Amino acid sequence: MPGLAEAPLGKEELLEVLSNKEGAATAAGHGFAGAGDEAGEYEAEEDPGDFEGQAPEEGAEGYHQGSHHSEFEEFLNAEDPSGEEYGDEGLGDIDFGEADDYTIPAAARQAGGVLSTYRGSNELHQSLQHQRTNKGLERLQHDHAAKVGAADDAKIALENEEQRLRGLRKQVASGQVADPARLGYQEREVGKAWDRLTQAEKARDAAELALLRVQDVGFHAGQQASQEQKDARAVARETQSAEVKRAKLLISQAEAAKEASKERTQAVADEEGRKDGEAKKHQNLGVKRLNQAHSRLDDIKAQAEEVREARFSHDAQRILTLKASKDVIDRQIQSQNERAAKKAEKIKQEREQQRKSLLEEGQNPYEVWRREEMQADKEKQKMKSKMQAELRSEKLLEQLMVEERMYKKGLKEARVKRAEDEDFQRQVGNYAKEHKIASYIRKMTIGNVEVLDPTGAALRIDPSKVTIQKTHAFGLGGARTEEIEKVDREVQRGNRRIEKWKSMRDDDSEVAEPTGPTKSVAFGRATSQGSFGMESANQAETETESAFDEENEAGENKLWVPSLTKLEEQYMAAARERQKQNICSTQFCWGKEFTGDAFLAKPSIIAFNDFEVGKRYRQVVEVTNVSLTFNQFKLLPLDDKVKDFFEIHFVPPGRMSAGVTRYITIWFCPKTSHDIVSTFPILAKTGRIDFPLRCTTKKTILTVTPQDADASPVIDFGQVLSGESAQRALTVKNTGALPAGFTLEPVGTEGSGDGDFLRMINWRPEKSEFKEHGSTKISFNFAPE
Repeated sequence: MPGLAEAPLGKEELLEVLSNKEGAATAAGHGFAGAGDEAGEYEAEEDPGDFEGQAPEEGAEGYHQGSHHSEFEEFLNAEDPSGEEYGDEGLGDIDFGEADDYTIPAAARQAGGVLSTYRGSNELHQSLQHQRTNKGLERLQHDHAAKVGAADDAKIALENEEQRLRGLRKQVASGQVADPARLGYQEREVGKAWDRLTQAEKARDAAELALLRVQDVGFHAGQQASQEQKDARAVARETQSAEVKRAKLLISQAEAAKEASKERTQAVADEEGRKDGEAKKHQNLGVKRLNQAHSRLDDIKAQAEEVREARFSHDAQRILTLKASKDVIDRQIQSQNERAAKKAEKIKQEREQQRKSLLEEGQNPYEVWRREEMQADKEKQKMKSKMQAELRSEKLLEQLMVEERMYKKGLKEARVKRAEDEDFQRQVGNYAKEHKIASYIRKMTIGNVEVLDPTGAALRIDPSKVTIQKTHAFGLGGARTEEIEKVDREVQRGNRRIEKWKSMRDDDSEVAEPTGPTKSVAFGRATSQGSFGMESANQAETETESAFDEENEAGENKLWVPSLTKLEEQYMAAARERQKQNICSTQFCWGKEFTGDAFLAKPSIIAFNDFEVGKRYRQVVEVTNVSLTFNQFKLLPLDDKVKDFFEIHFVPPGRMSAGVTRYITIWFCPKTSHDIVSTFPILAKTGRIDFPLRCTTKKTILTVTPQDADASPVIDFGQVLSGESAQRALTVKNTGALPAGFTLEPVGTEGSGDGDFLRMINWRPEKSEFKEHGSTKISFNFAPE
């Protein structure tokens, strides 16, 4: 490099240059590339005044100078053993930057051509100030990035909570959510997410403001760091020549180490040979152990063969036993077939006699038999259709009843919790605590007294003398009467607690009863006014026929109207859209669009179950504004078919803030005994909302257990030997509010194969009634002949 020989540096200048090099390297490590960096990229939390006017701690200058002097002395003491001076060979392989444009500063070169990184007190103070500024800016950058990430996370969390809220509102609107409290909880979660997002954005803006405050300070610090880095690069370029000379010395030392490595390699080879010999020795021992293991394995195989032979003998004996049992069963089947053949022959003879008698009367016997068969098939089809209609109505009513039970259970639990809270509030007072303490003392003391010594004259009070305690004599016949009575009271108290638990478990199991499809009793028939939902089926058929007649009449009396052209249809669609926009509009709040139902009703389904004609029923509906901001609604007219049965009491509330609730009172006055399935419509500013409206009459809903895999009632007697009997019970549960009488009759005929089977079965009761919300057990006894 030019200028090194012309301006030799002394030892002190070289120490100063080395000191400047370390400061520049530190500043470069913090990411300042020079004057070209944008000041807006630096971030800071502290006030710019924190980075100005800060003096270094006492002793810092002496510490840096002492460390640099010690390192430089070690560098000067490292000489080449050959006595040659270090030259500039090998410098061309390393790139130190702009070698032709920048030279070593005069302060880095000292007397004797020695380079030094020593820096004075002022330079050291400035370098430390730059380092502190750079570290502060780096810390602010990290803090700003972290707060930006926190704000993004809060925004994502808010979007997820709002998506859950929209999904829950759709479920509530469709009636899939039984507990509307979940919606309120989700709305609170959305509000919390909004608060977290606001706080995160405020923190991010504060960090960005602090970063802008230190913009000028960061720009100046970056320029100074770039200058120090250039100075350090020039010093390092000069220093490398000495390092190359020292590397030659290291190469010679490496050659000596290589010779020593060869000797170690030979020693390792000798050790490997010894290990190979030991391995062969142990391999022979392993072969011996393997042969021993093979001999043991052969013994085990012999034992397994003996076990296999024993098992084969056992299986052969089982097969022989099975064959004997099969022969017995074959003989039984053969005897049954013979009886069946005799029975068929008897039927054939009766059929032949009937044919002769019909021929004598002048009738066609085959026509008569065909007519009987067709009549039987027709009766079978009617019974099948009837059962299918009953099954469909039962499934629907069963589901409605289960939902009603769940709703009533929720109300009951709410009442119990409210009562518990009120009781807790009563018990936390001082009077309640004192009353409990007095009761406990009376219960535990002999004589049931509150004060053990009213006079205060007793010198000592022993607990065993004033209380009843169970001693070691209990259970051995020597316990006192007081001890026995105390233990008896504890046992009775535990029994009452167990009975309470059992009743609670029974209530839970009744509510969780499966709601699968049920069928009627296959061998019986029920008789009542609305038994098995036949009234609903007849009503549906009547409504279908009346609707068909109305359509025909409307088609005959309707005037002909020409169809619209495409242009007219477009104009009509645009007019409807304008009218809709005038009535309803999209709600925006804080840049967010609201979607879904703006009002929610509680209960979500307006239901009048098990009503009777001539009575009045009342229900209060709670309507809550769940939109983002102000909203309002009005009532729309009910369907023309049902509007005469309802009376609505409602005062228009006007504009309602988010979360405000209003109440609507609905009176139901049934005039006909028919189910009503309709909607209760309201019109909000964001669109029309329809709340489900259901009114159901009293019905008989039967559930028969046990059932098979297809949910069909079944009575399985299992395997019963001839001469023995088996008993089974069929439970019929009426979950409806309408009782129904029934009579059990066999459906088999004497001429079919079911007649013999039915003669072996008897049941009781043959005639009874399915009570409302009650269960009936029917016992069956099977005694095969």
